[in-house]
Amino acid sequence: MRSTFYGMEVARSGLYTSQNELNVTGHNIANVDTAGYTRQRLNTSALPALSMNVQFAVDNRATAGRGVEAQTVDQIRNLFTDAKYREESSSTSYWEVKSDEFYMVEQLFSSVLEQEQTSASIWNALDVFKTALYALEENPSSKDLRTNLLTAANQLTESFRYVYGKLEEQHDNLNSAVEVTVRQINELGVSIANLNRQIFGYELTGAKANDLRDERNLLLDQLSELVDIRYSEDSQGYLTVTIGGRELVKGVESYQLTVDPRGSANQLDVLANAENAGTQYKVVWADAMGNPSTSPNDVAYIQGGELKAYIDLRDGATENNPGIPYAAELLNDLARLIAKEVNDLHRQGYTMPFTEADAIGTAANVKIYAVDSGLLLGDTMQTVTAADGTVYYESMQGINFFDTGAYNDYRKITAGSFQVSSEIKNNVFLIAASSSKVTISGEVNADGSLNQQTGNAENLKRITALYDRKNELGLSDNFQDRLKSLYTSIANEMDEMNTLYASQQTRLLSISQQRQSESSVSLDEEMTNVVRFTHAYNANARVITAIDEELDVLINRLGRVGL
Repeated sequence: MRSTFYGMEVARSGLYTSQNELNVTGHNIANVDTAGYTRQRLNTSALPALSMNVQFAVDNRATAGRGVEAQTVDQIRNLFTDAKYREESSSTSYWEVKSDEFYMVEQLFSSVLEQEQTSASIWNALDVFKTALYALEENPSSKDLRTNLLTAANQLTESFRYVYGKLEEQHDNLNSAVEVTVRQINELGVSIANLNRQIFGYELTGAKANDLRDERNLLLDQLSELVDIRYSEDSQGYLTVTIGGRELVKGVESYQLTVDPRGSANQLDVLANAENAGTQYKVVWADAMGNPSTSPNDVAYIQGGELKAYIDLRDGATENNPGIPYAAELLNDLARLIAKEVNDLHRQGYTMPFTEADAIGTAANVKIYAVDSGLLLGDTMQTVTAADGTVYYESMQGINFFDTGAYNDYRKITAGSFQVSSEIKNNVFLIAASSSKVTISGEVNADGSLNQQTGNAENLKRITALYDRKNELGLSDNFQDRLKSLYTSIANEMDEMNTLYASQQTRLLSISQQRQSESSVSLDEEMTNVVRFTHAYNANARVITAIDEELDVLINRLGRVGL
């Protein structure tokens, strides 16, 4: 027969366990608003009946167990749901950054269609340029109207350069964002490695480091937003985190990503066929000294998250991967189109004769191109002497209206380098308005009439006809239509990004709600547990009181019959 005190020990174990359960519940309630906190439960098990340390225990089916034992305080988490959440979080962050950053591009390109005069309004600048062309048609010899056309042309090129400059600014900001994000990833990696060390040390006691694990899980959530990660935990509680197959964290060690400023060609320069393309940050693994590794095996493969979004937006030059270079190239193509089509017609026209006094030093800086091929022929201008002895530079063909650069290569023209040729800037008389050679004042034309040095405006009319051009289907296809098409391309890409972001948000919200339903603290549930565990505590206390009464009878009253 076992001791009467045995029952008191059973009740004591229940009393202490209920108290622990209340403590855990109170901890949950206290952390209901703590970011990353996971609700906890006390894991208990029944103690078997005492076997008196003999090899074969007596089969006494009336023998009760020894009460309850607290095993561990466990977190209520679903590891699969956590992994799925971080995977979706990485994709959502990717599309969120792309949508937010490309929105600024879309807004910039929206401003190019504004009807009012602004720095970015290419549409308005094209209108002003067309109006100036029409005005010069009325009086092609007027220096004032020619100057007005030059001003309009400068406004047009400045609008292109302004928009391109804003794209370059955003490109540089994205390049800087790559560096900043890499630093954030490294900081999170160091913090996770430190928590690995703390968790291992704490759990050597046999207890679970739940709050430290919560902190580590929160860091994993933050890391998954920045970059696509894979992770696993070993039997000692150490977490290994990899990026693109390489270890960022392994046990108590963390490894560093870094950026190599010499590692990647600037895609804006590449699209402009620049002779010496600039460089931008390339993400690589650091060597033992913390410097960017030059080994091709140490290139970091970034698959998702904010870092991937910044890289894609900075470098994306295709319709399948639209970024700043893609938008810039659409603008470059329009600038090249305007420059080439206007130049091809302008070279066919004839300039006005002018004296050295009309444009000092012009004759020494004039590039003359072949009318048909556009090849550079030289810079020598012919002179003719009027009857009064005045020396004129005679009317000629082969002058480009827009600059083609040092290499006379339209592929090297960008919206950022688009400008009026130096010949026209220095001397408005080199605007080739006439379709026939313009003779000097006082000369007699072939038909016997006196030439008044006016020429005609037929070549200007060919240029203005570009504004009325139609395609093979008979639809309008002028410069402004191309500008609309350019904006439409950008707007379509923006819509697609918004759609993908919204879809990804829905998926993340779904998995987040599932995750929270399993891991977050529910005040209703915890208050129910408070009542339940309080009743259990009171019941165990009542058992102890009952046994105490039994012992009082046994010790003080047993055998005292009749007293």
